[in-house]
Amino acid sequence: YYQQTHESADPPEELAQNRQLVLVTMQHLREQAAPLLNVIHDEELVEKLIESNMFNMETLEEKYGITEEVLELFYEYSRFLFDCGGYRDAATYLKHYRALKNRSNAVVEYFALWGKLAADILDGEYVEAAKDLNKIKDAVDSNGRLIALNPLQLLQNRTWLIHWSLFVYLHGQKNYTALIELLISEKYLNTIQTNCPHILRYLDRKSVV
Repeated sequence: YYQQTHESADPPEELAQNRQLVLVTMQHLREQAAPLLNVIHDEELVEKLIESNMFNMETLEEKYGITEEVLELFYEYSRFLFDCGGYRDAATYLKHYRALKNRSNAVVEYFALWGKLAADILDGEYVEAAKDLNKIKDAVDSNGRLIALNPLQLLQNRTWLIHWSLFVYLHGQKNYTALIELLISEKYLNTIQTNCPHILRYLDRKSVV
């Protein structure tokens, strides 16, 4: 990529060193998360565990020695993959991470869902991204039941949700109706009027077609 954009035969030594550091870090994280990765990569096993309601930390620790520490290292590896552009794997791993957290830390699980949304958008998986959006919306709108957010945090999170929905519904799914339904709902229309009035232009179809 560097050679293409800079019309140069060789990238600078600093980039080569940084690349090597990234590869070493990735390998280290992969080795630490290996016990859980080995299970996740066995799709048939995961399917059986899910069908029998045994895809949980209690079963994984008892049968495969996977501890909470390994689960958190698996999360760190997922985040690192995202930072390196491995969006498909990152989205898959974050999905499993959320399932295994099982509400033991709703806040961490919630922000892992934001990470999955970002990965799905960047990977062009807009059907999955739309599902992520709905889950985030449910979490925000049920404040106090799933996650505890103060009024300012609620405003901030709804603002984020509105902006990210543009990528999903306009750039990805071309689902203008779904976008409008979100924007004109009472809580989100109030958010637009309070924090991001520029979004009002998207309520005029002529301005976005």
